Amino acid sequence: MGNYRRVKPAGKIVTKTVRRRTQLKLFGAKIRIPGNIASKARFLGDPNALELANYKRFLASAPAGVQECLARPLRIRKFRGRTVLAAERAMDFDGKTSKSISKNGKIESRLFWQKFRQLIDFIVEKNIPFNDISPSNILVKRISETESIPVLEDFKRMRWFSMTPNSWIPSQRNRRLAERAGLIEQKYRAV
Repeated sequence: MGNYRRVKPAGKIVTKTVRRRTQLKLFGAKIRIPGNIASKARFLGDPNALELANYKRFLASAPAGVQECLARPLRIRKFRGRTVLAAERAMDFDGKTSKSISKNGKIESRLFWQKFRQLIDFIVEKNIPFNDISPSNILVKRISETESIPVLEDFKRMRWFSMTPNSWIPSQRNRRLAERAGLIEQKYRAV
């Protein structure tokens, strides 16, 4: 659950709705502003529409080995003046909801790290402007008692331009992505 959207499980999907109000810090003071205004300022548009468009533009044609590591956004509906995004829900083999890597802790599964590298390599090779790899956006989907795969669940922050100048150059952005991925692996991989 992020600062801009509320995520709720609903059967085999999750719904992502822009929050009515968002709390932001401004010069050290916490202020509450309407969520649709805050998210449009932050993401230059509706984050739900952005996530679906980014998936279609950059990830929909990914090979099957990468597709299984993505929680696909499915459709958008308007509800009470706000957009609601329905996306696939990552479910473990036992029917439980998959946890983020930050909540799961150390991961022993060699398959997980092999798929994680495959996912990062795909993003780098295709020069996808993905700016938001973090432990909270990577789910650990257990496919058996001993094996798991990573599932990336948030695609709204994919853009060619960001406020960080080194992200404007593809090679710098890709190097930074690889560094972040390496730090995640270093922190969460069980030796």
